[in-house]
Amino acid sequence: MPASDTPYMDLIMTVTPARAKRGTTMRLVTQFRARTPAGAKYLPGGQRQCFGEKTKRTDVVGGFKFGWNGDDAPFKGDYLAFYRIPPAKPKELPTGTGAVMAPATSKTTGESQPYVQSECAFLSRYTITTTLRVPGPDVLAPGTYLVTPISPMQITGTREGVSQEAMGTVNEGSAPMVEILDG
Repeated sequence: MPASDTPYMDLIMTVTPARAKRGTTMRLVTQFRARTPAGAKYLPGGQRQCFGEKTKRTDVVGGFKFGWNGDDAPFKGDYLAFYRIPPAKPKELPTGTGAVMAPATSKTTGESQPYVQSECAFLSRYTITTTLRVPGPDVLAPGTYLVTPISPMQITGTREGVSQEAMGTVNEGSAPMVEILDG
């Protein structure tokens, strides 16, 4: 498969306000974009032959089972994960444990996942708005945190029994930073 046809998922996260105290309403907007190839056969020389989204052929690309917060993820549901800095590092994705989980509500809008024949792939997009009222210091102590809608912040799942690590999956980017104020 040529690099230009590689499956991908992209999240753009924005949090407001970036500085908040207990009781303030905080909103994290996550824009999701993805491409999942399906129904393509790659010929010698790198040419792609597309058989469509519902092909019954067994020699084509498809059957990807990957995602954010998949079946093997430790946390599910509506929450925001707050990773304290340090030990979390600014301008990175927090992929470890140790997040403070705060209950939230979320709403998904603009969901679209059409199969695009010219791409021989599903092109997915939607926006999730997650909202919470900043909890008190018994839950979330004052300080600086990375905030994410997923914990840990990494792609999960397998394909034909092969792990994401063995496939060379790359998690890159950074999570938004917030400062929880005293008071």
